[in-house]
Amino acid sequence: MKTQSISAPLFIHDPYPYFKAHILAKYTKAEELKGDLPEVAELLSLEKAIQLGMSMGFGDFYLRRWTDDKSQWSDPMHMIVEVLGLYDARKVINHFSGCQISFAGCYSVMLKARDQDIINSTDSVQNIAVRYGLHRNRIMRIRNRKNNK
Repeated sequence: MKTQSISAPLFIHDPYPYFKAHILAKYTKAEELKGDLPEVAELLSLEKAIQLGMSMGFGDFYLRRWTDDKSQWSDPMHMIVEVLGLYDARKVINHFSGCQISFAGCYSVMLKARDQDIINSTDSVQNIAVRYGLHRNRIMRIRNRKNNK
């Protein structure tokens, strides 16, 4: 008798449903990114740099020279190809080959976008709190901080 494994999603409720790279790119500039991501933004685009930062998270990686032999790729190379696609990954890896690079996460960019969405939203405080998984008081503090500026 065969048994099937059921895989559940890692996050049942996504507290940041609007944080996609193309949306975050509207709220930020390349200079606000950390690590080597501003250089990636210059090489490719801001959206792709944010996408790489969100996918790779925090970490320093050593990149070897590009090779078409996939068995020679390091784990970071596989991840970069998966996120960016082969053409853009080749550009990034060739640019940084032989270097220790730092892809910092985009947490501060995500918080800035979240706060901006909270400030601009016309929904009720309760609906916004449910959408982002925050307490109503936190929503009010974010909105008040904007009004005090």
